[in-house]
Amino acid sequence: MIRMIVEKVYLSFKMLIFIILIFMGFCIFFVLKFIIGVVIIMLPAILEDQAKYDKKLEDSYKYDQQYFVGITEPVLRFSREHSLIGGNQVFVYKIDQEQKEIYLKKYKKQINNNFNSKPECVKETIKKRWGVHYVVPATGYGHDDYLNHDSFRVQGAEKYLPDAVRACQSSFFYLDIDEVSHDQDRYFFHNYWAMSRTENLLFSVYATRN
Repeated sequence: MIRMIVEKVYLSFKMLIFIILIFMGFCIFFVLKFIIGVVIIMLPAILEDQAKYDKKLEDSYKYDQQYFVGITEPVLRFSREHSLIGGNQVFVYKIDQEQKEIYLKKYKKQINNNFNSKPECVKETIKKRWGVHYVVPATGYGHDDYLNHDSFRVQGAEKYLPDAVRACQSSFFYLDIDEVSHDQDRYFFHNYWAMSRTENLLFSVYATRN
C-alpha cells in the first residue's frame, strides 16, 4: 500500500516536472521570438545611426586635414560625457617634429595664450570596465557616477594612450584657426585644436550633444 502511494507520488512529481519544463520551454521560445523581433525591427535604425556616426567621423578627419595638411587618420580616439546631454569627442593625431614646427609657424598669430580652461585630456587609468577608463577611485556611489570623475572611453586601439597621458601632464598650444562658418551638425561640431608642447601630438576636440 505504501509502495503504491510512493509510486503515485513519484509519477505525479515527474509529471509536474515535465509540465514545468514544457512551460519553461514555451516561455523561452516566446521570449527569444520577441527579442529577435525587436532586433529585426530596430536593426535598420541602428545601422543607420552607425552609418551617420561613421560619416561624422570621416567629415571630422577631412575638416582637420584642411588645416593640418599631411596628417593621417588619428592614432587615438576618446570621448567623455560631461553631462547627460553632451560631452566631447577627441581625435589625437601623431605628427613629427618638422610638421609641428610648420604648423606653429603657419598659425603663429592664431595661438591663443589666454585659453581659459584645460584641454579635454586623459589621465592614467586605474581601472577599466565595460570600455570605460576610470581615473579616480570609486566613491560611495560606486563608479556609475563617472560623468563627474574625468573618466573616458577609448574607441579603437590604445597604443598611443600612454603618449596622450604624458602630453596631458604638460601644457599645450591652443590654436584658434577656424576660418569658416560652421554648417556642421549641431550635435557634433568642432570646438578647438590643441598641440602638445612636449609630445608630437595634435588634439582635435569636437563637442557632442545627445
